[in-house]
Amino acid sequence: MNIHLSGYFHENLGDDLFFHILTRRYPQHRFYVLAHGDHAQAYQGASNVIVHSQGKLLRGVDKVLSKLSPRLSLGNLYGSTKDLSILIGGSMFQELFDDGSDLKRLKLMPQNHNRLYILGINYGPAKTQAHLEACRAYLGTATDVCFRDKTSYRLFQELANTRVGNDIVFGIGKLCPAPVEKENTCIIAPIDFSAKPSLAPYKQHYLDFLTQQILEQQAMGRRVKLMSFCRWEGDENAIGELLEQCPDQARTQIDTIFYDGQNWQDLCAAIGASSYVIATRFHSMVLALAYGVPTAVISYSNKTRQLLEDMDRGHCAIAPSALKNITQIIPVTDIDIAHWQAQAEKHFEKLDELLNS
Repeated sequence: MNIHLSGYFHENLGDDLFFHILTRRYPQHRFYVLAHGDHAQAYQGASNVIVHSQGKLLRGVDKVLSKLSPRLSLGNLYGSTKDLSILIGGSMFQELFDDGSDLKRLKLMPQNHNRLYILGINYGPAKTQAHLEACRAYLGTATDVCFRDKTSYRLFQELANTRVGNDIVFGIGKLCPAPVEKENTCIIAPIDFSAKPSLAPYKQHYLDFLTQQILEQQAMGRRVKLMSFCRWEGDENAIGELLEQCPDQARTQIDTIFYDGQNWQDLCAAIGASSYVIATRFHSMVLALAYGVPTAVISYSNKTRQLLEDMDRGHCAIAPSALKNITQIIPVTDIDIAHWQAQAEKHFEKLDELLNS
């Protein structure tokens, strides 16, 4: 089959792992992707993936057509020519602003021209009942919707086409098996607090906390590695600020690993081989847990806490507001990895019935 694939394709490691897990699962089918010209190269190379790069001109045309009607957007015109559409992502259904822009963005989501499968999502954060109802109406048009947390699912469970699993990246072991040998390393995956208004007031407390964690991990004899998941979202800026704050001697003992759109297997292997992870990035937490690595979690978003609550580990989440005076860190350990891998597989149950028949 020819499949129109949509998602957050901006060289963000977590979302890119969705892409790789999905497209490699169905090698006998062909996936068609529209990608921003600055990021398109990250999704090329697989024999069953056709990437159409949208340069500045095409993006301008798309903007004009979308204003005339969402159904005239290039994505929807493109999707209408394929056998089915898949929307794969995490926080695809957020309401971040009060100006109605999130409702407009919702109208540009892939339409159910033939069949639409929506995988891996959570709902929120959101502000208004109008946004919830608009999302309910849109999700109701899909052939199948699978959420990654129970909190989101409960908001839409009256829709007959909805199901719940867990995060798709818990299945990473099929693509990137855990390294046989462990390393005495600590991975820290930060985000840029200044990029999010709700987090900006806690930025200095956050940097101070991570600096202290670096010093403590080094005192334990571990090599610290700072890992960027997404340059476009400011991870590398956060790493730069953190390095500037570290004492000179500590800084010389720190390594950096930046995701460049191609080296996703290297980052997965580094996390899998590590002894400890301090996760702010959502998927640094998921990867660490999937590989059985003890993980301290800074919960900057509801999606993080919701996942931990599903795992009965909500008490391990560290809120940004608690960073200034935190006295105890409870890492997430000893989860039933096989169970959560099986939960991740649930996202593909309906697709498997269709594409593997």
